[in-house]
Amino acid sequence: MKSSTKNARIIAMHVLSQVIDHHRSLTAVLSNVDSKNHQSSLIKELCFGTCRWYFRLAIVAEKILEKPLKPKDRDIYFLILLGLYQLLYLNLPKHVAVLETVEAAKVIQKSWATKLINGVLRNFLRQQDTLMAVVNQSKIGQYAHSAWMIDAIQKHCPENWETILTANNEYPPLCLRINRLQIHFPRDQSTRCFKFT
Repeated sequence: MKSSTKNARIIAMHVLSQVIDHHRSLTAVLSNVDSKNHQSSLIKELCFGTCRWYFRLAIVAEKILEKPLKPKDRDIYFLILLGLYQLLYLNLPKHVAVLETVEAAKVIQKSWATKLINGVLRNFLRQQDTLMAVVNQSKIGQYAHSAWMIDAIQKHCPENWETILTANNEYPPLCLRINRLQIHFPRDQSTRCFKFT
């Protein structure tokens, strides 16, 4: 991974390559991302979210792309997946998600791909309802899991398999850990101020 870059989408693109193409652990790859990067939260959101919904996003990309990208252009494919994830699941202005993803192609010196990425993402926005209806026609698209995993869960839990797959895509519950050593009380004890770290 090019640790020198600060662009969240490019870092996420490299992380996805390691996870999807080289079968590395997402947590392990993300541990190498500079935690001082002011976009580290966005990077994690992009990576975890795109992996969570990978099978749905891949079907959408396949439907929009006229032909598969060459193996040497897997980076562009991952940028498209990241762009689709932003449009579908992040509360970002649509034009920002498109623009930032297109700009990432320029940074990696693949300016030829800017029109492709822009076209794919804008086509998705125009055809979103139709495309998502097509995606949801298959179990892989509907539940965002691989076929073998759906089959295995369906086989072992025939009554609850849909609930399990749906729950598996949900965000984990938020936990708040309070460091009591960092709680400060003012001299006036009638008003308590808490500083959380």
